[in-house]
Amino acid sequence: QLCIHEIYKKPRASYSKISRTGRPAVEYAEEYWRYVEKLLERCPVAPSPRDAAPEARFGEACAQKLMAEVGLDVERIRECTRTTRDSKLDYERRNPAWSPRALRINGWRYSGVLDADLVTRAICSGFIKQPKECQDIIAPRNPFLPYVGDVKAVEGIRLSTFLSWLSGTVAVALAALLLYRRYLKKEMQMTLREEVMLEVREQMGEYRRMQEQ
Repeated sequence: QLCIHEIYKKPRASYSKISRTGRPAVEYAEEYWRYVEKLLERCPVAPSPRDAAPEARFGEACAQKLMAEVGLDVERIRECTRTTRDSKLDYERRNPAWSPRALRINGWRYSGVLDADLVTRAICSGFIKQPKECQDIIAPRNPFLPYVGDVKAVEGIRLSTFLSWLSGTVAVALAALLLYRRYLKKEMQMTLREEVMLEVREQMGEYRRMQEQ
């Protein structure tokens, strides 16, 4: 993959030059990304049993077949791998990534949150004179002022509206309380009446038994 990117990379003409080194600020290889996007799909690390052929699983045979399909020069890539493999591996050993999420900006490790806006600001802050793309994406602002952006201010609830809502809630609560008290009083009266009737029946039964004796 390093050889593919090295062979097909091209400087982005829309980006300015880095004044200190004179090198292109951004290099892009469209063919490399076409290959990478299809690699894991076409050459899976753990293929299904029916895809046991070398051309269908992750490896050199599958990679070279995919290179030919996306229009890469397989022989040129082989030659690059044969002649520069050791130097490229040595460079990777001397400049390792800290994790799969590691990010370098201008040779320095980025240790902030991997947020698109924050990373973009970090990249653009490395330019002495920011290119037009940075100026279009990031609008300069005073960090000591609160950020409001284009969000419209939301009006709060008026005092009169709040008092009306509170009064209505209290009125509903009082009405519910009065209804509950009325219902509870009625239930207590019915329960007391039933208990009195049962007591009267029991006394009458006792009196009848005494008369029969």
